[in-house]
Amino acid sequence: MHLFFLVVALRLLQEHEFLRVKHKRHRSEQTKGTAGNRKAMTILLSAVGVAILALLLLAFVRPQWAYRIPYLGRVLAYVEEYVEGAVVPHSDGLLGIDVSKHQGSIDWKAVELRYNMMDRRLNRDGDVRQKIHFAIVKATEGLTIKDTEYENNRRGITDNGMIFGAFHYFSYTSSPEQQAAYYMKTASLKPGDMRPILDIEENVSIARRLVNGDWTEDMIAEKALEWLRAVEAQMGCRPIIYTSANFKMKYLNDTVFARYPFWIAHYHVSEPRVKGSIWQFTEQGALKGINGNVDVDFFYGSETEFSELLIKE
Repeated sequence: MHLFFLVVALRLLQEHEFLRVKHKRHRSEQTKGTAGNRKAMTILLSAVGVAILALLLLAFVRPQWAYRIPYLGRVLAYVEEYVEGAVVPHSDGLLGIDVSKHQGSIDWKAVELRYNMMDRRLNRDGDVRQKIHFAIVKATEGLTIKDTEYENNRRGITDNGMIFGAFHYFSYTSSPEQQAAYYMKTASLKPGDMRPILDIEENVSIARRLVNGDWTEDMIAEKALEWLRAVEAQMGCRPIIYTSANFKMKYLNDTVFARYPFWIAHYHVSEPRVKGSIWQFTEQGALKGINGNVDVDFFYGSETEFSELLIKE
């Protein structure tokens, strides 16, 4: 009997020792895992810290080579423009703006463009004042949408000595000819106004149709041409096309579009990739009389040359 109890006791001791060692090993593995996680987190935080420090140094030092690095250069230019303001082009030309209901009620009597003399950055309190030569507003979209501030903006622009322009935002879900008719009826442009303007951009609707194979890139160009030709036939002048540099290169680069003036949107660059008649160089413009930011545009040329973009008698 004593021998039996001795064997059981020894067995229990063995089990206890086994469990103690196993528990110790498990805690050791947990400790190692925790230590590994801490090490990985330390490395990650260090990398993030170095990246932030590098960006801050680049933002203050601003070496030109950094701006030439793809993507990084655009990020730096965006941050710089957002914080300090957009730079007014150094070339000779005329400045304008474009607005819609998103700018709310505009005090057109107070609207004024200013920028700093030294760095030419737009600033509501800048020491250099420059006349806004033209102002373009959204008139219509698709077949049924009229911008709610259209009439107010038109009256404010013309009453304060700026040249008036109106654009139509193109919809891919309805007839281009019907959209053209709706725009011309609603905008009611007259001699002395800027020529009709088609705003055509890439959106989810295009992407979905292209991916599904429902459309081709040529079909997008054809739809734009249908609108342009319908307006030209009725107005007797070639419309202006507003789009991005990328859209122009991708969809509207055929020679048939060379006969139309282009208004190109391209931000955070010293010169647009595609040069048109007008360059929308920023969407971060700060002007007196307008709450929030506004798009600012630059026309390459003189007032006489700009008059070529107007509707004639």
